[in-house]
Amino acid sequence: MIKTLPAVQDVAYDVEIPGSRVGPDDGPWPRPYRILAEAELTRELELTAKPLSFPLGSRYLAYGVNFQPCHAYSTQDRYTVQQLNVHGRVWTFTGVFDGMGTLRTVETPD
Repeated sequence: MIKTLPAVQDVAYDVEIPGSRVGPDDGPWPRPYRILAEAELTRELELTAKPLSFPLGSRYLAYGVNFQPCHAYSTQDRYTVQQLNVHGRVWTFTGVFDGMGTLRTVETPD
């Protein structure tokens, strides 16, 4: 059974957000946020993280997510997991591609 907690709303300032994704010019600050109950968090992650699993042979799976928590922007990052036969041996390759261009760039087929 999932225990749900009541939603709590609070505010955050740009200096309280880890990383360098936001700054003073991204205001107005402070901005409201709300702590999600576990069921809401799971639902949001399923909608925004685009979880995938990659079969690795018949016994294993590799899992990946492409997390973009802001609904106003879509992520330009991509990732892949592939198994290849290299000279008779199976190798697992993973790739993470940090998109810094435009969506048109990352969506252009090879």
